[in-house]
Amino acid sequence: MEGRVQLLEKELASLRLEVEELKKYPQTSHDAPLVYIGMAADIIHHGHINVIKTGALYGKVVLGLLTDEAIISYKRKPVVPWEKRKLVAEHLRDVSLVIPQNSLDYRPNLLALKPQYVVHGSDWKTGPQSKTRQQVIDTLRTWGGSLVEPEYTKGISTTDLISACSERVADKQADGGR
Repeated sequence: MEGRVQLLEKELASLRLEVEELKKYPQTSHDAPLVYIGMAADIIHHGHINVIKTGALYGKVVLGLLTDEAIISYKRKPVVPWEKRKLVAEHLRDVSLVIPQNSLDYRPNLLALKPQYVVHGSDWKTGPQSKTRQQVIDTLRTWGGSLVEPEYTKGISTTDLISACSERVADKQADGGR
């Protein structure tokens, strides 16, 4: 239990540092608007890049990178741990800042940042994420922000990539490692 408390205190301290970092990006008429994108980015693929590139068209992209716990809450354990995913995401050309998103609920980060735009693929209009989508719309409405939903990139998902890799490993093992 004590280790868990220390981990949570470390995460909270990290989030405070990230919020302080955000204060370096004041929104004035001369600055690009803030754009918030939440994603797991466990194994980055061209669908993620499409969303990030769309966000960059609207302003400075702040990536809310789902923590391992947030991903586990709705999918599976991530293949790549949060710190390593953060390192990769920080080096994407169109990402200005990476902060943790500690749950599927966007509202804490949105309320802290008050971005002008949130960008998310159109895949969340129906299904389990539709409730989160509506929360984002309602939250953005309080300060006049907008939701931008580029068409979901068909034919690619991290889950599909993981499955394809697993199949190749299984095939290789069945062939005696050839």
